[in-house]
Parts: sequence; C-alpha cells; structure tokens
Amino acid sequence: MMTATRCLCLLLLAAVGCSEETPPIQHATGNQADTLRIVTVAPALSQMVVDLGLGDSIVGVAEYETAAPEGLPIVGNYNDVNTEMLLGTNPTHVLMMVGHGGPPGRVSDLAEQGLFELHTFPFVVSIKQICAVLYDDTGADVAGPTLGGALGVPEAAAALKLRMLKQLAGISSLTGPLDKPTVLLVIGTGPVMVCGPRTVHDELLGFAGAVNAAADAAVTAPEYGRESLIALSPDVVIFLQPDAPEIEADDPRLKSFQGLPIPAIEDGRVHVINHPLALLPSTSITTICAEMAKAIHPQVAEQIDALMAEGETHE
Repeated sequence: MMTATRCLCLLLLAAVGCSEETPPIQHATGNQADTLRIVTVAPALSQMVVDLGLGDSIVGVAEYETAAPEGLPIVGNYNDVNTEMLLGTNPTHVLMMVGHGGPPGRVSDLAEQGLFELHTFPFVVSIKQICAVLYDDTGADVAGPTLGGALGVPEAAAALKLRMLKQLAGISSLTGPLDKPTVLLVIGTGPVMVCGPRTVHDELLGFAGAVNAAADAAVTAPEYGRESLIALSPDVVIFLQPDAPEIEADDPRLKSFQGLPIPAIEDGRVHVINHPLALLPSTSITTICAEMAKAIHPQVAEQIDALMAEGETHE
C-alpha cells in the first residue's frame, strides 16, 4: 500500500514535470548575479538563496541568521526592520516571510518609492509550502512571484525543487519496506519540548520511515513530563540541536529521560542531529531527512549517503 508520504512526494514530483534525469541547477552567473543585492529577513529564505548559488549576493540579514554568509549587516526581524540599516545595504531586493499583517509599513513605503523590490512569502509549515515559495508554475500557493521568479532564476529554482523532491522520494523508497518505529523529535529539554503534528519535521519523519510519537498532540510543539513520556513510549529519541555535542551517558539533556521504562532509553536508541540547519524549514530539509533516516534505520545508511551524493553531482 502506498503511504500518504510517498503519495505526497509523487504528486509534487508530477507537478514539476519529473523526468528520468534531474536537470543541473544553472546558477546565476555574470551580470545577473553581480547586479543583485539581496537582503533576506528570514533564514529560510537565505538558505534558498544560497542553494540557488546566489549567497554572495546577500548583503543584509535578519537577527538569528543561520544560513547566510557570516558578518553581514543585521537589519532587524520580520516585525521590526531598521530601515536605516536596510537602506545602508543599498539593496535591489528585500525578501521577507510575513504573517497575515504583511510587512512593516515603512518597508512597504520604501519599496513603493522604487528604492528596492520587496517580495514577501508566507511562513512555511509544510514541504509543499517550501516548494511553492521556491518555484510554483501554477501560481496557486504563493501570491506574486515565487523566489526563483523574483530573482530571475526560475530554471535554477525548478531544478532545485525537483532535486529536493527526488531525494525525499529516494529516501522514502529505501525506508518504505522497513519497520516504522515511533520517534520523538526533541527540540527543548527544560521541559522536554518536541516537534508535534502539522510541522515540516513531522512530515520528514514519514519520509525517513518512522511515525511521530507526538502525532496526536493538540499543538505543534508540545511539552511533556516524565509520565507523559512513559505513555508515549518512543522507540527512538532524536535531539534536533544545531551545533550541539553528541549525547553522553551522564548528559544533562537526558535528565528527563533517565530511568524511564521506554524502548528508546532501554535500547540505547538516542541520537543527536546537530547539523547547523537542523531546525530550518528550507531547502536544507533533504539533508536533515537523510540524517533522520540514518539514525532510525542504520542498516540503509550507506545507501542513503550514496543517494544524497548522487543528487549533489547534478549541481
């Protein structure tokens, strides 16, 4: 039986016209890249820009940036932009993720004066939305130009999107025949906070061949005490902690789990994904999905590494 995850990936692949060979990602070159001066007010957008080969064109970023080159001017955040700092970067394009209220009024006013192009995108909570922000030739999921169109690189955006979907489908094909353990994705430890339903990382678990132990939570980032952790009884615990060290026996991060009669602790199936972009809902998700799958199903780790390496050769 085809899983919902596999079905989703096949539908997304069909939407971009999947072919046997993934086309190479044609990065912007020459005058096209040289004339762009991009300010990204969202790390997720920064990663997309970097993966499109335009990282050197980023001239300003938001607070808590994790994806863009280091040392760039910080212009604030999606809700409070320092317009003096923003204009000091002399941007050609300002990229933002915004809520229902839209961008700050002053930023919109400056764009209307012709000082730069302003492109806004919704905060993403699904793989489909990540793909739609990057490239969507239907125009159904993102109002206005998609990122590839806004930056003049629609072909590169389409190829990057296709590569992402093929990698996810490939991971799913490797993990699909295997048992589906329940996994707890821990994002905080005091108290234990995890990835719940309706999140990108919840979706990634499906491709990685697992079931979210917190799938029935009422919120997207539930917190659990010891009794609740026992009731969840996860087979595997994965800490999503960018740049964190590996777990050790007396690790303080395990305090809430110590002595609990749950399979993950009893079987020693506790892992850390400490990739710098572990929590970022962007084009980096395929790498994080691969790390999840290898932790959950180490027996296919080599095949997953080969799959990901093959995808990189198309750049």
